[in-house]
Amino acid sequence: MQQSVAVGAAWIRPTSTDPDILVDRNTERKQLFNMLTEYLEQRRARILITGDRGVGKSVLTRSVLSEFASQNPDRVARVIVNGRGVGFGAFVKELALGLIEAVRPLASQTNRRDVERCLEELGLLANYAQITSTQTDTIARKYGAEAGAEASLFVKLSARLSWDETRSIAQTSQRVVTVTDDLIRAAIGTTLELIDSGRPKWMVAIFFDDLDQAFEGSDGGSSDAGIQKILELQPCVAIAHIRTEAMTADVRRVIDEELEVRTLPPAELMAILKGRIMAGSTLVQNALNDGALTPFRQLAQVDPTPTPLAFLRWVHAMLRLWGATPPADWRDDSRLRELAFQATPTGGTDPRLILELAQLVDECQIHPTDGCRWDDLTRGCPSTHASPPASPPLKAVELHALVDRGLLIRRDRFASQPSFRLEPTLELLRPSVAKKLRAVP
Repeated sequence: MQQSVAVGAAWIRPTSTDPDILVDRNTERKQLFNMLTEYLEQRRARILITGDRGVGKSVLTRSVLSEFASQNPDRVARVIVNGRGVGFGAFVKELALGLIEAVRPLASQTNRRDVERCLEELGLLANYAQITSTQTDTIARKYGAEAGAEASLFVKLSARLSWDETRSIAQTSQRVVTVTDDLIRAAIGTTLELIDSGRPKWMVAIFFDDLDQAFEGSDGGSSDAGIQKILELQPCVAIAHIRTEAMTADVRRVIDEELEVRTLPPAELMAILKGRIMAGSTLVQNALNDGALTPFRQLAQVDPTPTPLAFLRWVHAMLRLWGATPPADWRDDSRLRELAFQATPTGGTDPRLILELAQLVDECQIHPTDGCRWDDLTRGCPSTHASPPASPPLKAVELHALVDRGLLIRRDRFASQPSFRLEPTLELLRPSVAKKLRAVP
């Protein structure tokens, strides 16, 4: 038996968003770049970037937005807000700070003192839980006649401010306002309006990365309301990255343009891998020459075609487990289980439950749908079957736990008839998928 070469796996970087080691999506890149160009003069739009998790929405958008801003350095202020796993309050604070960082250099270069004052006041709101009248008076004196009350956030938002009288240690009265999340959001909107009201005019392009994950832990209604509040902020070009399974009809109503990012064909998945191999060490390049890539080519041809993220996680797991030369029986069920569990964070979930879930999903997809319906999963078979299966399905409480851990993914969490699919890196556990993989030459 040929001894496998240990090449490590850190260089794979499955979750990397470095565009230099990703294959170009020329069609989608051109589409998004053209959308941004069309809105350069109008300076207001809502662009939706959607697609299943792991297809590369973030890296595509970040790359195009970076290129667009670099080609229009004096006309575009680029802001990126990463929303994954944060609450509404943290999200709006990050947005405020990102807006300040992006716009301040342009305001300074063009002597837009009104914008500079507004940004400094926005910084107070983003950085402090309470604002004192001393702080606001200090900024007012700093800008004086150059940027008077008409540029002040605190004047523009006076109807929203509730000043309280307090007494300092020196026995002097001090007026204090408590900063709320909604106040910061209103201040961002007012800042955007001021930026757009003068000369020169800039496009403020804001990429809301993982917007649908910014309010995780909220119920569906609260999360949807949070997304709505963010997309209502104008004037700007808002680019929202929202996964397909998190889309709602209400969100789509406010969208001007939509770009769906689909998974890549097997040849382009391999191109991504080869690009990362070439960026690796000499040992990696020698061990993973073209003749050694057969197992990875076979993985790339899994049906359904994996997303780039799932594919890279499988490759990463394979190298961790077996090095550059996997065992001849790596496509057998027991080996595929090793591979899937190595590639997938399961949060300590009982492997038995995950294996039963994969079997159950397979049974429920005998008749193709947009995913497994919840009533099918709880019955253990598609509703078109006249009777339930001989073996009992997973209990509803177990299925809910698997949803909470992200192992069973709801395709549209706001639909009246919810449907689900398996976490992509677990697809190798489905009997039908394993069978098709073994048939790949």
